[in-house]
Parts: sequence; C-alpha cells; structure tokens
Amino acid sequence: MSTRTIEHPLNQEAIDYITKHCRTGTLEDYYLGTICRQGHNFGGSGFSLKRKKSRTCLQCSRTATHQFYSKDRVEHPLNQEAIDYINKMCRTLTTEDFYFGPICKNGHEFGNSGFSLRNKRTGICHECNSEGVRRHYEKNRESQLACQLRYRQRRKALLNQEEINYLAKHIKKPHLFFLGTLCHRGHDFNSSGKSIRYKSNGICVECHVTEQRRKSDGKKAS
Repeated sequence: MSTRTIEHPLNQEAIDYITKHCRTGTLEDYYLGTICRQGHNFGGSGFSLKRKKSRTCLQCSRTATHQFYSKDRVEHPLNQEAIDYINKMCRTLTTEDFYFGPICKNGHEFGNSGFSLRNKRTGICHECNSEGVRRHYEKNRESQLACQLRYRQRRKALLNQEEINYLAKHIKKPHLFFLGTLCHRGHDFNSSGKSIRYKSNGICVECHVTEQRRKSDGKKAS
C-alpha cells in the first residue's frame, strides 16, 4: 500500500530561509514534510524542509555538500577489509582513490568500521553510487541489451573471400565493414540479401557514397 506524501505549507521562517540561501527554484519548489532520517527539525516546526522534485531534505543535502567541500574534511585510513574489497571489486580505481568518511544519509556502513567507503574525487559513498548505477541499468535494461546485441551481430557478420575482394577493390580498409541487414534503399550486395555497412556506426556504405556524390554534384552545379 503506497503512502501519499503530505506537503505542509511553508512558515515564515522557511520562506525567509529559502529566499536568503536557495539560489535555484522558487518557494513553490519547497515544502515542509515529515522529519528526515537524520532528524532535521527545521526551526522547531516538527517538519523537515524538503524539495518537491526530489523529496530530499534540504539540510541533509547541505550537510553532505559541506562535508565534501570543507577544507577540514577528515579522511580516515582504510582498514584491511576495505583494501581487499577495492582490489577485488574495482577494476579502474585503486585504494588511493578511496577513504573512510562519515556514514552517508542512506546508512551504508562498510563492514563494522563506523564509516562509509567514499570516493576521494567526488566524496560520494561507494555503495550509493553502485546502487545508482544498478538502478540506471535496470531502468534502461532493454536498450542496453539491444546495443550489446547489435554489437555482437556486427562482430559475427564476417566477410567471405568474395566480399573481401570486393571491398579491397573499392575500399582501402575492408576490416572496417560488415554485412548487415538490407538498408531502406535496398542496396543488396551480390544478391546476398544484405547491405555492406560501416562497423563504427552501422550506416550502409552505398547509401553513404550515394549521398556524398549527390552533395558533390550539387556543389559543382552551383
């Protein structure tokens, strides 16, 4: 059963705070809502000041930003468990790219260390970032799989010797092309039922050459 978010009207203190400190948005973009996980009680109102678009507490956001950009940010050293985890799970980053920082707003404590594992460059909790990547993949799963399938089909569409000879005669680098589905103009290569396409973008070669000739003729005529 879904719970409906109740948006309480702003009091004068909240209006003054938004007008003074918030550079983006208007009063219509904020509301007083239920107390956040961190217990930010705005001005003793019994509510947290939140953004309507993201439903996030404004004070939580400002606290996280301050912790990252403040000069006195404390970076605690990693323990052996964190070092082993990074060496095993992170392909492009090393232990030099992480530190132990305050536990994030989502409560991601690494092991029983009392800290969150954070990225030095962004200050973002590693687990929060991983969850965001997973959500993005699940949301766009079909398009991601379709892209992977198209890439595999291109790699598998190997040219036979006749096709290689044809491309070698007309094009300098035949390894940059593949036989794909018949294009919308019906450029059928040697009655194979397929069109020769560029591996880089999948465009039909004959369509591309025809278009270039048309543009060249237009320039000469003018």
